[in-house]
Amino acid sequence: MTTWKNCPLETYWPDESNACEVRISGPEIVVSYREDGRWMIYKGREIAPGHYELSCAENGGTATIHRSGDSEWLEGFWIEEGNEGMWRIQLSE
Repeated sequence: MTTWKNCPLETYWPDESNACEVRISGPEIVVSYREDGRWMIYKGREIAPGHYELSCAENGGTATIHRSGDSEWLEGFWIEEGNEGMWRIQLSE
């Protein structure tokens, strides 16, 4: 068994929430939301089952997002305009 000791751990507490739209069609995914009065549209492709890489032309952002099987949750990491953070999106109507 391989062991990694002293791994940095970042914890996440949701302190702000924003609605978004998620579209998944075959290997393509689109996550869009409004920020400061303009649309941010992250588009990407599946790189392995349930694993997506996305980019956003509006802010130069990049992201990864993951879905386990038919889970109602997407989780991932983004970098945009010098900031970085995590996404946790619940798929709902």
